Amino acid sequence: MSAVVAKNDLVLKGSGWQAWLVYGLLFLFPVAGVSVNHWFSGIYALLALTGLVALFNGSARQTLFKEERIWLWLCVAFFVSFLVSALVNGWERPQNSALGVAVRYLFVVPLFLLLRQYPKAGLALLGGVLVAVFEVAGHAYYDIYQLGKARAEGLYSPNFLGPVVALMVMYLLAGWRELRRVRWLLPVAILLGVWALVMSGSRGGYVGLVAMVLLWALLTFRGRLRVLMLAVAVALPLAGYFMVDEVTQRVDVAVTEVTTYLVKGVPEGVHGAESSAIRFEMWRAAWMTFLDHPLLGVGDDNYNAGVQPYIDRGLVDVGVGRHGHPHNAYMNVLMCRGMVGYLVMMAMLFYPLYYFARSYRDSPSTAMLGMVHTIGFAIFSITDASTFDKNNFTSIYLLCMAVFLSWHAARVNQRRLYQDGVPGRLSATETAG
Repeated sequence: MSAVVAKNDLVLKGSGWQAWLVYGLLFLFPVAGVSVNHWFSGIYALLALTGLVALFNGSARQTLFKEERIWLWLCVAFFVSFLVSALVNGWERPQNSALGVAVRYLFVVPLFLLLRQYPKAGLALLGGVLVAVFEVAGHAYYDIYQLGKARAEGLYSPNFLGPVVALMVMYLLAGWRELRRVRWLLPVAILLGVWALVMSGSRGGYVGLVAMVLLWALLTFRGRLRVLMLAVAVALPLAGYFMVDEVTQRVDVAVTEVTTYLVKGVPEGVHGAESSAIRFEMWRAAWMTFLDHPLLGVGDDNYNAGVQPYIDRGLVDVGVGRHGHPHNAYMNVLMCRGMVGYLVMMAMLFYPLYYFARSYRDSPSTAMLGMVHTIGFAIFSITDASTFDKNNFTSIYLLCMAVFLSWHAARVNQRRLYQDGVPGRLSATETAG
């Protein structure tokens, strides 16, 4: 296979005030996101604006690898799908609010161009994750043992804290080879992160963590050790179910609610979003809305207006109208942006997974980071619409994917240059960073 890297394909910067700014913001990004309002979204905005300035003054202009270009174009297309759907359905106040989230998919372009210039960006982010796990565990302890709450919820909710700490745990596992200097601290951080997840009671977080661990075990180990690690990955959640009362209760309630819904529908008086029955009913209402608006949907943040006709006609339970979204990102995009937006979203989410899997052997650790990131968001999106239409979750998805994709692409292309006998532009030390 022949590979050629243009002169400005990899423009690297490692020192100076801008490097300190970028590395510092990346390190801080995960540190207090579950405890400080607008932390994730604020740091994302700062990095995006820094990238925008660099783009206008010419310092961030560079040639991208094909895989990077494809993903960025998909992000831009997802933003365009919001604009088209909103304009077709009539731009009103809800679309003004949704624009603040949607524009992040456009601003990921200057952010990406900025981050790919800094060879230590991935390590800066992982260093922040290591610190963040201790902070999240501390906040969970405070919620449970000082405030007496039933579940650890951080500043926002258990359904945000749980998935976020599950991702952090997996970033540390996947980045084990990269964090050589602090590897001795990783087991403690991982155990604390799992404990915080259990205390959150987030069922989406549980399932997401199990799926990510299974993927990690399947690709990291070989032979009998792989079988053993897969068995451990399955046994640990089972042990949690039988040994931790909070896990047992949450799982049993979910199973009972789903069984009841499939037989009798939504129980009378059950309207809370925590109920699995009402979530299934919201998904059904979203599907009905999609069938009546299949191409471009009803527009972002128009969930309530979209499902109200079906409530009025008695086709769905009245409880589905008491929430702002269907608690499923796939159904949310399907009904709000139609098949056009849905297909773009699926491509944006899963194209990087295809690339990471295809080039896994070229750089296993960076590929694994990208893969667990994608699988985590794919699983969390089944029970939460916030993953792709709220500021914090969107900021996490876009920034972390930008870091992992640019890091992996640089590693893969540099390695292929060496294999083809073409002089590379990066030293071994730089590519390892």
